[in-house]
Amino acid sequence: MTLLHIALYFGVLSLLAFGGVPSVMPEMQRIVVESQGWATPLEFVQLFAIAQAAPGPNILIVSLIGWKAAGLPGAIVALLAACIPAGALAWWIASLWERFKDSPWRAAIQKAIAPIVVGLILSGGYVLCTPSTPDPRLWAIAAASATVMVMTRINPLWLLGAGGLVGALLLGGCASQPNYDLIVASVDRTAADRQNDVRRKPAEMLRFIGVREDMTALDVSAAGGYTTELLSRAVGPTGTVFGQTRAPDPRQRLALRKRENIISIVRPFEDPAPPGVPLDLVTLMFNYHDFGHLGVDRAKMNAAIFRALKPGGIYVVADHSGRAGTGISESGSLHRVEEAFVIQEVLAAGFRLVGEGGFLRNPQDPRDKETPEAGQPKDEFVLKFVKP
Repeated sequence: MTLLHIALYFGVLSLLAFGGVPSVMPEMQRIVVESQGWATPLEFVQLFAIAQAAPGPNILIVSLIGWKAAGLPGAIVALLAACIPAGALAWWIASLWERFKDSPWRAAIQKAIAPIVVGLILSGGYVLCTPSTPDPRLWAIAAASATVMVMTRINPLWLLGAGGLVGALLLGGCASQPNYDLIVASVDRTAADRQNDVRRKPAEMLRFIGVREDMTALDVSAAGGYTTELLSRAVGPTGTVFGQTRAPDPRQRLALRKRENIISIVRPFEDPAPPGVPLDLVTLMFNYHDFGHLGVDRAKMNAAIFRALKPGGIYVVADHSGRAGTGISESGSLHRVEEAFVIQEVLAAGFRLVGEGGFLRNPQDPRDKETPEAGQPKDEFVLKFVKP
């Protein structure tokens, strides 16, 4: 399904790209970041920068986005979708255009298209200068580059080099993707957490979520803080992770984690997010089913999480899979919930489903007991949603 979406989106965009890829940058960013969640705002800008710096046409960005969304097949599909429809249309238009080369309406169309293309490219520049929130440093770099290009004959390669150097000095703290395997292998993690790793596959989970440095995250129903600590290590010292519990923990398990970027908060499940803090990520790990027998208003909770997330923000729900048709009715007995039921409830809050992790699945689990027969792991689903 992801490959089909890639082909559809980039095929349509290719037909609208008057003036090249920069002219459709706003719509591309809306699809890639806000609608499909294939990249974060900052990652989108970084992919564009790589494509521009690399030799070849600027259409290369679509292959990078395709690779980010679906690996090598995604890169191939994206590139073909961006080239074939536009190439076929250009071939047909070229012969038609030449036939009417002396027509006055051809000249009129060319004059009308020029300012439209300029406007589209300027809007693309705005998107690139505002990867998440407007940053005056990015605007300053863009303005200086434009001024030098207009007033001098300096080779653009020098500008790329100078811009990269200035960007490194001014934006050295920009977010990056951490090494998840090294995080899991950290020697100071507890023995209990390492034992949980066998079942929870934390490196795969972090990679599926796409946690990056500088993120502001919320771990709903944090309990002992297994996921909370993993997130805190992944977002780094410049990121923040809120660990939410419904009531004060007498054992102070989050405090015992001794992570400076973990903030413990006590809030109701129906409104779990810290007030006034825009979030990049919310996780709810293996506790959605409990909200059934606990009587939590899940619609209110999902709506509150939706409001708390930034546009393009990620909401990840993982839980023990229930049988088809059971909904959340077995939450108190088998501690399971039907995957389709969770998807339906979360989508109702306005989210889009953008990924399903298969690394915790066990199709051999009959799902009719709380714990399968000895030696079998539970069948568990992991769902990734994004706020459009």
